Amino acid sequence: MTQTANATNTPALEDFFLPDLCNMKAVLRLLVATELLAIFLTLADLERLSPFPWADLGLKSFLLAWVAISTAVLLCSLRKYLNRLKHSYAAFVILFIFIALVAFFTFAAEGILLYLQIRQIGEVDLSASLVRNVLMGGIMGGLVLRYFYLQEMILRKQRAELMARVQALQARIRPHFLFNSMNIIASLIMVD
Repeated sequence: MTQTANATNTPALEDFFLPDLCNMKAVLRLLVATELLAIFLTLADLERLSPFPWADLGLKSFLLAWVAISTAVLLCSLRKYLNRLKHSYAAFVILFIFIALVAFFTFAAEGILLYLQIRQIGEVDLSASLVRNVLMGGIMGGLVLRYFYLQEMILRKQRAELMARVQALQARIRPHFLFNSMNIIASLIMVD
């Protein structure tokens, strides 16, 4: 009885719009998408292709990978709690976590680059870099969340259509089953 009550009160984890980031395949897909984004951002900054900025690609790739892995770990651990929230609240919390991680890792990366003297103090504007990364992260995070939400809505619609089809077939089978059962019973009854 507790399973039935628990199942009706708490939504199933499979119905949550966010992919299961505890699954290694989902994390691998996330990392591949992250690397493609790093390549895209590096190519967007290029003026010429002749000296390809491998160091810049490496830094962007490293920063984005840390953000992606940290987000995946946090969302994996918070999945049960986020599933209890309405989708709009859960999306807001997820986006807030993502933007906070982008801001943290941007600040940490700039600090490390300054500490290692890869960049000089006057060479980079930390506030501009932080605002740029947070805005880009917010836009990308919002788009990805919207994509996941729409994907979940399509899957729910397909499941509902499939269940309606199954119920229609069951409704068509029931009268035939009743008719056949009555014929079998009638054939077993001896007539004088």
